[in-house]
Amino acid sequence: MSTPRHPLAADLDAIVEQTRTEWLQLRDARLFLTGGTGFIGCWLLDSFGWARARLGLNTELVVLTRDPAAFARREPALAALPGLQLLAGDVRDFAFPAEKFTHVIHAATAASAQLNVDAPLMMIDTIVDHEVQTEKSSHPTN
Repeated sequence: MSTPRHPLAADLDAIVEQTRTEWLQLRDARLFLTGGTGFIGCWLLDSFGWARARLGLNTELVVLTRDPAAFARREPALAALPGLQLLAGDVRDFAFPAEKFTHVIHAATAASAQLNVDAPLMMIDTIVDHEVQTEKSSHPTN
């Protein structure tokens, strides 16, 4: 019995081929990602897992998420990716991990059309203020 092919295999192959040089620069890297479990974050995780496997990257990715268990129930294949660690926390008030990271990617935001209408500053604060805090927090570990 053969293993079922990923339904997005052609897209993921195209992503890896178009960005091969960038992925290869991440070989043996340790990345920290906020916003990795939303719509775009799931694409990042899928791409990460695909590139890691196809290119033998040995890259590690720590993803900050408010509810790792809920994410694992919603996206079990992504949550089980080799090299992936889910860290419970909210980007607005988490303690940056003491471990060393080669790269920090801040992609978290509180996002919804209604929030954009009702509290657009909350979205801006989450993106801008916490990007600065994440950036400052990451320097001592590098």
